Amino acid sequence: MVLCQGLTLTFSVFLAFSNKNASPERVKFEIGLMNNYDVLVVGAGPSGSMLSYYLGLAGLNVLLTDKQVLPRYKACGGGITRRAAKLIPFDIDSIVEDYSYRAFVSWRGEPLYSGVSKYPIISTVTREKFDNFLTCQAQSTGVHVLDNTKVMDIECKKTKSIVSTSGGTFHTSIVVGADGVNSKVAKALGLYIKPLYNIAYVAEVYPENITQLNQYKNEVYFDLNAIPEGYGWVFPKKDHLSVGLFSSIKMARYIRKYFEEYLRTKKINDLYRVKRNGAHLIPAGPGSSNVLGNVHGCVIGDAAGFADPITGEGIYYALREAQVASAIIKQRPSSLLQYSDTVKSEFMEEIRAAEKMAMVLYRFPKISKYILKKLPDHANNHIKIICGEQSYRDLYRQALSFKSIRKILGQ
Repeated sequence: MVLCQGLTLTFSVFLAFSNKNASPERVKFEIGLMNNYDVLVVGAGPSGSMLSYYLGLAGLNVLLTDKQVLPRYKACGGGITRRAAKLIPFDIDSIVEDYSYRAFVSWRGEPLYSGVSKYPIISTVTREKFDNFLTCQAQSTGVHVLDNTKVMDIECKKTKSIVSTSGGTFHTSIVVGADGVNSKVAKALGLYIKPLYNIAYVAEVYPENITQLNQYKNEVYFDLNAIPEGYGWVFPKKDHLSVGLFSSIKMARYIRKYFEEYLRTKKINDLYRVKRNGAHLIPAGPGSSNVLGNVHGCVIGDAAGFADPITGEGIYYALREAQVASAIIKQRPSSLLQYSDTVKSEFMEEIRAAEKMAMVLYRFPKISKYILKKLPDHANNHIKIICGEQSYRDLYRQALSFKSIRKILGQ
């Protein structure tokens, strides 16, 4: 059930009493459902909900589905970077757990950099509240939301697609896959997405005494090389910490061991208890030959394969892709053929620059540590990227500049 403020269950409860087989929550979602939609969006994460929101504002008939009961838990650090927050067209203060103005960067516990911003570098949220909030915004524009509903089959016709789900069969002009990595929608639409992955392990850890969180308030920690080819993080929440690791997929079998060691290194293991934890796949970057859309629909968010190669953050790309896709869909369905080129032209050069820096940072740790010590401004510039004040392309060019090379060589 989507727990939206301002919505009442009166009519739902009334109908529930007249139908002994239906719960009030399920009836609420099924009221007003139609057989035909302009757009059917699969997946109520940030990309799917925001796309639905924009299309709902434009007056399109939209059905947003999710296979889980909403709101649902999502294994994620829950860090909304400033550059991502700038893309959200409404206030999210009511669901923010903490605003982090200071960032600490270390190398296996050895401090490398600390910086302060007058704006929040990262706003932390719990994903069930954040995703649910965005879904409610979509619902407020007239979007129909159907949770606990699995897509069983998609049959693409010339002008319509028939989507068979566990909650009924629907006809739609456009199907959008916001259904994460290994997107079923992408396969059904005949799109080409070459799966490449990184891995993240995240846990929510709760203190024995709530005052123990005071030392983390308004601060975020990034610990480079806490795991080979990756980093660790600590993000503060209202009553707990989000602690996690990010690395290459080949570290998947070892990531739990490194996570436990990371907790010991941060001195979190003795005074905190782990409540929820789990590993999840993160896109490792899209291939240049990937096809993200056609006349039947497109994919956005993790399904499209975009995430920050250095941090693994994907919400920024999810929100921006929702804007791009909505603008194209509102023009005409056939223009979705341009979706791949439009998204790639905006992101690919930036992604490639980040990939090159990630390769040096994570595959050559001794060299990376030496460079960061010689060029501490690079860590500050990465904070600027998170804040949307600089690009990876700028940072890459600076790293290769004559001035930077002289500093590295000690001249």
